[in-house]
Amino acid sequence: MPPVVVFLICIGLMWAIHQFIPNQGVLFEAGKFIGIGLMILGGSIGVLAITEFARRSTTVNPHKPENAKELVTTGVYQYSRNPMYLGLLIALMAMILYWGNSISLLLLPGFIWYMNEFQIKPEEEIMGRNSRMNIWSIKRKSGAGSEFCSY
Repeated sequence: MPPVVVFLICIGLMWAIHQFIPNQGVLFEAGKFIGIGLMILGGSIGVLAITEFARRSTTVNPHKPENAKELVTTGVYQYSRNPMYLGLLIALMAMILYWGNSISLLLLPGFIWYMNEFQIKPEEEIMGRNSRMNIWSIKRKSGAGSEFCSY
């Protein structure tokens, strides 16, 4: 399933929780503004990531990583191996604050698990077999930790 579809499913579930379950603890006026700020941040990270791929004339299609021409390690990719997915995660956190329902937090571990298992691991496996991309040295440089954000 494409990452954007997974993201939209999570947004839909968050909306349903917002509509049908009373707010649970994070509703405060500043939450809407913080949520909007996080949405802008998540969107900006995603746009920067896509722009970096476009500059390198390589594919952003997660279902065709074998079409990638090179492993992008510049721009926002200096800070995260998967900034597009990080941007989606930040946008989900933004919606939790915007709608003010902490029950939606329960969706985040599922989103992270799905992206790691069905997007990131398969992509890295294919890139690891591609002699033009040395994903394993990049993984060693970034160290252990989240697949979404490594400093």
